[in-house]
Amino acid sequence: MPILDLYSRRRRQVDKAGQPDVYRYDDIRQELRVQIIQIWRDAIGPCLPPDPYGMRGYDEPPNSEDWWREIHAALAREKGMFVLAKGDNALERCTKYLLDTSSIDDVLDVIEVTFRTIYAISQMKAQMQQYEWEAEARRRGIKQEPEDAILELNFRFREAGLGYQFDQEHIFRVDSEYIHARVVKPALTLLSDPNFQGPHQEFLHAHELYRAAKPGDHKALEDVIASALKALESTLKVICDLKKWPHSANATAAPLIKIVIEKGLIPSFLQSSMEGLATLRNKIGAHGQGGQVRSVPSQLVAYALHLAASNIVMLIEAFKETESRP
Repeated sequence: MPILDLYSRRRRQVDKAGQPDVYRYDDIRQELRVQIIQIWRDAIGPCLPPDPYGMRGYDEPPNSEDWWREIHAALAREKGMFVLAKGDNALERCTKYLLDTSSIDDVLDVIEVTFRTIYAISQMKAQMQQYEWEAEARRRGIKQEPEDAILELNFRFREAGLGYQFDQEHIFRVDSEYIHARVVKPALTLLSDPNFQGPHQEFLHAHELYRAAKPGDHKALEDVIASALKALESTLKVICDLKKWPHSANATAAPLIKIVIEKGLIPSFLQSSMEGLATLRNKIGAHGQGGQVRSVPSQLVAYALHLAASNIVMLIEAFKETESRP
């Protein structure tokens, strides 16, 4: 469904002109929740109760009840509940849960799980002929293409000033839309290569920790930096393994960086910048804090994630370039 060019939207865009790329993370307004539910209905389809006695006849109305039942069951199990909320069917229960819950984490969880289904629908569509997809969409009452639904969700996030985006089955915290688009997303794409499954999981875990970390929870923020460094170290180890460059199984970033430099993968003048993340980790959280409580600024944590992403992109692109040479 196209997004309408409304006067109020144009007015907000004018009012925001020149403002920095800054988002909020702790509140999802009711208006946005309703818009997300409308995307659900169009991109997943309606939810009708089972018809065990065949009362509806041969002309069955569109229905995605099986998908909604799976979504509700998965969420209820993770939340330790039998039902998420009162409702006549799984869609109604998911809808009421999203509208009523006050926890930002619970809101993001239900959005993430439902849009994973939409992402899975996009993958299913890609395996079908066009006529097959059109028939399946009619059968289920799907009115919005899955790719468009994901694009609309991210647009609605940005329009609401909410610092999150959905990419590759996960919701990420976004401190800068530009950096996310130019650094984080390319890193995710490169890490999706099956060879890099380990660092891919660690990179996703670092972002999940970052999304969940509360302001002032310095231990949680230290864990984000540690996980970002693990993703970088694992990327280096995978490249060394694929190239058959010997290294210690428990090697840290510094010796691994020296190996890829000695082998000519990256120039030597990048050594200090490549080691920057390990230095940051050592300064912030590698050792006990002693008698004084250590403070971890959130902007430093965001920098660590972006530094890990940019280094991962450079390393994998350099590796792929060497593999493509005759």
